[in-house]
Amino acid sequence: MKTKLFSFQHISRRLFLRHFLGATSVFALSGDVFSQALASSHKVKPVPMWEKEMKKILAGQKTTQARVSIKLPDKASVGTRIPFTASVDLPITQESYITTLHVLGTKSPKALIAQFNLTALSGKAEISGTLHLNEPQDIIAIARTNDNQFFTGRRQVQFDL
Repeated sequence: MKTKLFSFQHISRRLFLRHFLGATSVFALSGDVFSQALASSHKVKPVPMWEKEMKKILAGQKTTQARVSIKLPDKASVGTRIPFTASVDLPITQESYITTLHVLGTKSPKALIAQFNLTALSGKAEISGTLHLNEPQDIIAIARTNDNQFFTGRRQVQFDL
């Protein structure tokens, strides 16, 4: 004769819910404690948005920290429009020219501030515009040539207090 270890016939609905909810809360709490312990043991520093955007632009290519200059005022006021100019010191010919010039901000909500597409007919690899920044940060310009070379320049923007 087989004996039953557990029978639903002799358990009330209230007792069933009490056991069921107690067991699920134990599992939920143990999972939360486990995930917190795992997270604290492997603290991962988040990657800044501008680094993600830069990796996306470069697509694994190497850059040269030269040939790109960024002109900005030495001091700016918070919340004002800041004029800037980015230029690439590279002779423009039909065989060698800048195709794209990206402008990134290290603390901007969207890292890619602007992207300019150029051709050999542009004559000069220089762009100008205005920036609206709310905090001190670095402005990075990335120039891409038609033969997939990358040149970068970086300049810091400071604010008057």
